[in-house]
This record gives sequence, C-alpha cells and structure tokens, in this order.
Amino acid sequence: PPFFFQSVLSSWCVSTQEEDFSFDGTHNHTHERALAHTQDVPCDENLFREHPTTFWNLIHCFLNINIPLPAGCGGGAYLCALEEVVLPALHCFKPDLIVIACGYDACYFDPLSHMLLVANHFRLMTQRIMKAADELCGGRVVVNHEGGYSDFYVPLCGLAVIETLMGLSSGVVDPYAGTEHVANQDLRPHQQDAINVASQGSLKLLRRRC
Repeated sequence: PPFFFQSVLSSWCVSTQEEDFSFDGTHNHTHERALAHTQDVPCDENLFREHPTTFWNLIHCFLNINIPLPAGCGGGAYLCALEEVVLPALHCFKPDLIVIACGYDACYFDPLSHMLLVANHFRLMTQRIMKAADELCGGRVVVNHEGGYSDFYVPLCGLAVIETLMGLSSGVVDPYAGTEHVANQDLRPHQQDAINVASQGSLKLLRRRC
C-alpha cells in the first residue's frame, strides 16, 4: 500500500490503503457513510477534507475528533477513550461501513510509540467495535493492518484481532496475557484529562451536527 511520512513528536509511517477503500465505497454508493477509525499513532486526514460522508475518527490525530493520548497510556486510557468518545461518535454518525486502521505501534514492545497495550487490548477494542457495527451497520467492518514495529509481538496482536473477527481461537498463547491487569495499565488523571478534551469539545460539536 502507499505510505506517507509525518512527524509529530516522533516519526511514523502509516498506510493509506483504508482511505482508498473508503473512497471506492463512497464513490460507488455502496456505502454512503463510511467511518474510518484508527488505533494507530499519528495519521493524515487530508484525503477526507472534501468527502463529508467519510467520518475520520482517530485516536492521537488532529482530525474530526482528536484524542491526543500522551505517551505511557495503557489499556485503561484506550478503553476509556473508546467508551467515552469513539463509540458515542460512531453512534452519532451512524455509518453503514466501519474501516479500522488497525495499527499495532501502540503495543508495549513497540520501539517508537511508548504506549503500553498488549494483545488482549486489541482483542477487546475489536470486540467493542464489532458490537457497535452489529448495532449500526449490519456488522460491516473492514480491518486494515497499519503500523507496528515490534517484530516479535505484532504477530500476536494481529492474531488477537483475527481470532476476534473470526470468532475462534488458534490455540497460540500470548506469553504476556494477563499483564493487561497490572497497575501501569490503569487510567491516570492526566490521561483522563486528554480524553475529556475530546468528549467536551469535538464530540460535543459532532453531536450538534448529527
């Protein structure tokens, strides 16, 4: 897929394949309202500026809804952001297609991102997006593999997502399963503050427009 390069505190490489897919669906009127949600670290919204029927909902990115999670966030912050901002925005927008830009550079072992997610967090986030998709758009979800630079751990994160999508277990054991419950995964006050900025700002504005 094509890539672009962006620097926000650190540098990131992000696939734009999901944007192309969303536009194809929009232009062919297969999916009139597509929602693109990323679990990746910084992305670019420029391709969406002239396409009001594609809502770009991003954790970390200064787009329609920005949740600028600070370094050191674990599952507590990500799941809180999902519950308090992402899912309410999704229900407000009511897409008929959800495209997940599923980046794994937020995992604990990524050499760049300084986030703390483990594979089971990606499993949980996928479950919750799938549940929303069942409620809103007949379960139509597309997952596109994005970033992630830990060569030994990204496969386990990806496997967790694939298992969730397929509703089965491969039997492969994540040696770090259970660490999602350690104290450093808990939501911190400064992380909640970042989430509140989005819920009280951009999300509130979106609700007025829906």
